[in-house]
Amino acid sequence: MFDKYRARFAKFEEDHESVRKGKQHVEKYQIVYATMGGSALTLVAVKLFGGPQVIVKDLPSLPTVINNTVSPVFNNQNVGNQLVNNFGGPMTKMVKCLETGEIWEKDTEAAEGAGVTLSKMSQHLNGKKDHVDGLHYKIIGLGTTE
Repeated sequence: MFDKYRARFAKFEEDHESVRKGKQHVEKYQIVYATMGGSALTLVAVKLFGGPQVIVKDLPSLPTVINNTVSPVFNNQNVGNQLVNNFGGPMTKMVKCLETGEIWEKDTEAAEGAGVTLSKMSQHLNGKKDHVDGLHYKIIGLGTTE
């Protein structure tokens, strides 16, 4: 069935030197071409099917053991512009003044108690400022307002 095409290609090879050289080159380096083709197919397959796979969809919240005591696991989520944990309320930072020992439930209340803006208090708590009007504050825990 393909005999007439083989004959035509053989005639074409005889007439064109570059085709004959190209065929000899491919025959000589067929292992290299096969390897490159296999690599290209592997890359295509990885690109199409190699995305992240979800193995466990709903992992239960298990308590975390810290210093032989059980503490809750916070599963934080962004709801609107607030960070909300699995207890349903917005996250807050509990702040303590190291000089006076006073404790505030929220960083906003600590800023009000110190008579400064929340921005200035936040910069101090995040290590960008050494003190707030000569006093030092520290985050001692996380909480919720609800």
